[in-house]
Amino acid sequence: MAYPPPWQGHPGVHPPRYAPRPAPGPRRPDRSWIVALVIVAAVAACLIAVSGIYHVMKLASPTPQRDFTVVFEIGGTAQSAHLNFGWPDHEMEPSDFETWPTHSSPWRREVSFRAPDDLPVRVDLVAFAAGEKGGVTCRISVDGRTVAEDLGDDDIARCEGDARKLLAPTTGATPAPASTPATGPPPTSDIIAGLELPAGSTGLRDSGEGRESWEVPLPYAEAVDKLRAQLPVNLPYRGLPWCWEHVERDLTMWTWGDADEQIYVTVNGAVRKGSAVAIVHKARSPGC
Repeated sequence: MAYPPPWQGHPGVHPPRYAPRPAPGPRRPDRSWIVALVIVAAVAACLIAVSGIYHVMKLASPTPQRDFTVVFEIGGTAQSAHLNFGWPDHEMEPSDFETWPTHSSPWRREVSFRAPDDLPVRVDLVAFAAGEKGGVTCRISVDGRTVAEDLGDDDIARCEGDARKLLAPTTGATPAPASTPATGPPPTSDIIAGLELPAGSTGLRDSGEGRESWEVPLPYAEAVDKLRAQLPVNLPYRGLPWCWEHVERDLTMWTWGDADEQIYVTVNGAVRKGSAVAIVHKARSPGC
């Protein structure tokens, strides 16, 4: 028996013009851990180099020692963070951030040590947000005065600085005061027009372009109430949208910002006397 030939399609019908869409490629790997490791390696290498110089100069220097009390802090919107921090005689280890101790946020650690009075006293803190949501911030302070801070609330926060730079030396001539003690009318802010600091407030040495640091004689709660009553809380300021009021223990922060600019005010009560106030304007920094 003869079978009919196989079906050849209909005359005049052409094959499809487009080939099937290729399958999607593999997902791009998350490289944030590489960024963190590079940052930690750079910080650790710098700390090792500075530590070597520090120890050599410490042995050779006859200058008196002084006591330092440094406060390391992390905060932000993440519930916890991996962190690593160091100071003279306690260097950071260049290791995978996932092996660092994990602490709930906010976190605070006070460290006391002795160091020569005439040498740099390097302090560092790196934090990496744990989990999938939220970011971290960091701050290092001496006697309530900010040595370094990173308030970006990103995946990684890094703070580094010299704990000695804000303190008056204990030897040699008496330095000039950071500012003239307030007498008469209370001082006002140059960054936030019309903001009046409590009477008796004095400017600190870390004030500069885009930053004002004040030593305020009022207790923390009173300082917060006085400043909050004057600030445009929950309202725009200088064309910048209102971001948030962030409170954690003895720290209150008010922030305004957009994609290119940020203004914030902090009141810190974790100081020996009164409160510390910082008013900061970042012209090229993402706000909220």
